[in-house]
Amino acid sequence: MNPIGNHHHVNIPSASNTQSTQPLPQNLPCQDLLDVLSTCFLYQWPNGAKGALTTISCSMLHLIFISIMNPIGNHHHVNIPSASNTQSTQPLPQNLPCQDLLDDGRREEYLELCVPLHKASMRGDWKAAKNILGKKEDLIKSSINRNNETALHVAVSRGHRAFVKNLVSLMEKKDLELQDNNSYTAFCLAASNGDIKMAEILLKENKAPIDIPTDQGMMPLHIALSTRRRDMVEFLYVNSKSMLGDFWTPENQICFLLACVKADCYDIALRVVKDQPELALVGGSVLRVLAQKPEAFKSNVIVSTMRRLFSILYPNSFMLNCNVRPALTLLRFILTNIAKLHWTEIQAIMRGPSEPIKEENTTTLGVEKPIDARSSSVLFSAAEAGNVDFIVEVIEQYPELLQEKNDINRSIFHVAVSHRHKKIFGLLYEIGSSRDSIVTLEDVHGNNMLHLVGICSNSSNGYSSEYIPGAAYEMQQELVWFKEVESMLPLSLREKKNACGHTPREEFTNHHKHLVTDGEKWLKETGAQLMVVAALLAAMSFAATITFAGGYNQDTGYPIFSKKDVFPQFMNYCTFAFLSSSTSIINVLSLLTSRYAEEDFEKSLPERLMFSILTLLLSIADILLRVVKDQPELALDGVRVLRVLAQKPEAFKSKNNSCFNNEATVFYFISKFFYVELQCASSLDIAKIYSF
Repeated sequence: MNPIGNHHHVNIPSASNTQSTQPLPQNLPCQDLLDVLSTCFLYQWPNGAKGALTTISCSMLHLIFISIMNPIGNHHHVNIPSASNTQSTQPLPQNLPCQDLLDDGRREEYLELCVPLHKASMRGDWKAAKNILGKKEDLIKSSINRNNETALHVAVSRGHRAFVKNLVSLMEKKDLELQDNNSYTAFCLAASNGDIKMAEILLKENKAPIDIPTDQGMMPLHIALSTRRRDMVEFLYVNSKSMLGDFWTPENQICFLLACVKADCYDIALRVVKDQPELALVGGSVLRVLAQKPEAFKSNVIVSTMRRLFSILYPNSFMLNCNVRPALTLLRFILTNIAKLHWTEIQAIMRGPSEPIKEENTTTLGVEKPIDARSSSVLFSAAEAGNVDFIVEVIEQYPELLQEKNDINRSIFHVAVSHRHKKIFGLLYEIGSSRDSIVTLEDVHGNNMLHLVGICSNSSNGYSSEYIPGAAYEMQQELVWFKEVESMLPLSLREKKNACGHTPREEFTNHHKHLVTDGEKWLKETGAQLMVVAALLAAMSFAATITFAGGYNQDTGYPIFSKKDVFPQFMNYCTFAFLSSSTSIINVLSLLTSRYAEEDFEKSLPERLMFSILTLLLSIADILLRVVKDQPELALDGVRVLRVLAQKPEAFKSKNNSCFNNEATVFYFISKFFYVELQCASSLDIAKIYSF
């Protein structure tokens, strides 16, 4: 598991100089940090885990394990070997098969034996493979290609279970431990493929490969997890004796735990920490990964509604405890175990190490300065990601952390405000008197919460609003957010200047000029398109209003069908469609000629646009109603056809049967209605329809 991001080196004594007077042996296999520390603290891991935790500070262990598996974000480098790079200069020795037949001097024998055996293993042809294996005694444990794969490697990778079952019956137990050039045993390949039946066949002959790592320290359990073979991961975890085998070290145990959380396998991670509670005590890295996964804590709307209903009807029902989110259960378990530590150790886990970051939002005299900030803190990571459920759980367990501030003197609510996380900001309404000390807090640059709203726009923070249709509505959301935060602050802070001499409103105006320009451009383009559609509908409706269907009576001058019951309704639809489209045109004109000031984006401009669209939709609806009223037979035929087609989904498929053309079908029927509407129907047809 490779750490990600930029790091800082912390000079911690390594295993090589821990006991300089008595150097450690050089050929120790896979010696990890805690094995080295055992020479200093006189304990053995994992048997003496409790004694180790009482001897070594948990805050120190937290720092150590940060270096082992770096979660999302930037952290320090600690010069300690991890599970992924243990003995990086001296990788674990490979147990390669016999390579005699790969020599150039034995090329003919290679072509005679290895190539046919490789083909038979690929096909799963046991009869042919058995004949070839009978020609050479040790061929079964020899490399048959340049990747140093044996026949077992090839057959397992292809999934030929019967072939493998026959093959392992002829092999010795140690032959199942042979590795290829990638240090993969045949069991590793089965784990990578997620073939549980194949793994059972191999384990029946030899259980050792389940705990044999690659030269990079990866266990079959890691490999199955990296390929997201969930069922295989559960199978291997049970059969690996909960990661307590000889090759398992604290480093690759915590690596596997973190990998489970990153892969969203929270139920497996929960089993790990329950089986080995000491891993939960150093769960700072796990907490940081969970903090940046807000989607893991989102509950299904239907499930949450059902649970709420059951809580009212049946307060003691078991349904209240079922369907609990696994990530939330894992978080609560870790927090409960961490609560057993001393407060200083809890703070060390929750805060994390300090690191220099560049504060991009504020400047002093126009010069950006790198500042040490605890951006890797668990709570601040959750605030940046908008993980409100995580923050609520942590604050309920440790209320003292509510007043926590980073090194630039910002609270988690300041971070939430700058990243537009309204649910986290809404927690301020529930914390009582503590709110006053938080909302009045200013950072090292003199910025209060309202300054941060103006400085940090959605686009500048990388949190672009995907669900906002245009720049005008994005600007509206920014103004509404500014007003919301402004209502929380005292009057004295609303006009207070920061270190740059700017008030919150000035910062907002300076950092949102581009959004005002983009919003104006978007509104004008949208208004021009609405104008074209509205003008077309107005012309059609006006023509239908003054030109009566069926013509006029030559004697009286009245419309021929004026005495029909549906005639007034027909005229009402036409008139209302004309008025709606005309109103839409007027609103679009007022929109196009607006001044586009900053404050207009809050209500005036969005309301005009919405009213224009609404009147335009009403005009279209009137025309459709007139078509249905005017041509009922066509409408009924369309309904019948739709009913038949709904029972034949294959009728909507494209020629290659790869997708459905529902949009094209719906467009066809709508176009048909409009086409009939624009046709000149004869008086006889209209009379027939009106008498329907």
